[in-house]
Amino acid sequence: MKKNPPKTKRQAYVTRHPLSLIVIALAVIVSLFLTMTTPQRLGPGGVTVFFVVIYLLSLGLLELIRGLTSRAGLLEGFWLKAYYAALPVALLGLSSLRQLMVVDIVVIIILTLVITLYHKRRAEGPSNLI
Repeated sequence: MKKNPPKTKRQAYVTRHPLSLIVIALAVIVSLFLTMTTPQRLGPGGVTVFFVVIYLLSLGLLELIRGLTSRAGLLEGFWLKAYYAALPVALLGLSSLRQLMVVDIVVIIILTLVITLYHKRRAEGPSNLI
């Protein structure tokens, strides 16, 4: 039998890229964590594994989105993507400790804006402002 080739480059990226399978597997693991266990049953090690899986899932989703929207290399902008992937983990961690307040969310948003602007400014090269 003849396989139908993907119609667009985006479909080819998603169907042929092994990262999409990893993201699906991580999403299944997260759903199993959320439906079959509690933090008390998991213990500290299990909760840490859950946060690591959430981080890897966020990083994988960001990489898939980047692959669909641009032609940049795999490691281009890696540190910024790594920071963005850590945001859901940080918010979830604060929320699980019942310490997440509006002030924390505002500070995280401002910090994210500053880091993004710094990263983009640094990527542009030396400034002519001085």
